Amino acid sequence: MSQESAYIHSSSKILETRYAQTALFLYSLSLYQNIAKKVPTENSIFAGLSLGEYSALAVSTTISFERMVKVVDKRGELMSNVCKSQNTVMVAVLGDNIDSINKLLTLEKWKHNAFIANMNTHNQIVIGLESSLENEFIIEIERIGCFICIPLKVDGAFHTPFMHEANKRFLPFIEQFKDEVVKEKVLANYDGSVYTAKNLLFKLSKQMESTTYFAKIVDNMVNLGVKKFITICPNRSLMKLVKNIQPAYEIINVSTTEDIKKL
Repeated sequence: MSQESAYIHSSSKILETRYAQTALFLYSLSLYQNIAKKVPTENSIFAGLSLGEYSALAVSTTISFERMVKVVDKRGELMSNVCKSQNTVMVAVLGDNIDSINKLLTLEKWKHNAFIANMNTHNQIVIGLESSLENEFIIEIERIGCFICIPLKVDGAFHTPFMHEANKRFLPFIEQFKDEVVKEKVLANYDGSVYTAKNLLFKLSKQMESTTYFAKIVDNMVNLGVKKFITICPNRSLMKLVKNIQPAYEIINVSTTEDIKKL
């Protein structure tokens, strides 16, 4: 079936994980509800980056708003607590020779201390690692190729094995979703493929401590027939990622109610 548009929800760069996750979830849901009043959403495809995946699931499954907001709040609490107990950071790496970074991370020196957290585009990834190794890692990355490294202002190394303890404590809270139904196509951070009722729990259970594949999600949306992207993001960063991945397609960002009037 040809899909007309895709709605992508974003988590933005946040500094206070404990409280910001719930606030961003409510922000994106509020904007989406207003978009849906103006733009037909039937036969759309949904996705989200990191926290934004929960917004996407909230509008594409039978999971109630009340249950989802409680789960998002617990997610923020658990991730924040783990971040406070660790010293980890995230570094964005921009460049075309991503394979060389994969090889570097297999070396004994790095394989237990640095991990790919986000495959944002085909030439932009994010690495999560121990903060004591940040400067050494950046020097090593810049030595092996034409890369630009940008340290990110986040609380810790999300979507890496550093989040294992938080994820383990989080699993009982998402068990309540085991009988939920997926009403619309929504693509998973875990592998970029479509959620189903059968794989909902499995994929969501992996999200917090596994690499996110946003570039694959966007490519798969196009393969499924998407012609237009509507991103919901306060700083337009998500729109820029989509444009980098699929520059030929129409992309509209919504960050305020004024943006909705222009749709």
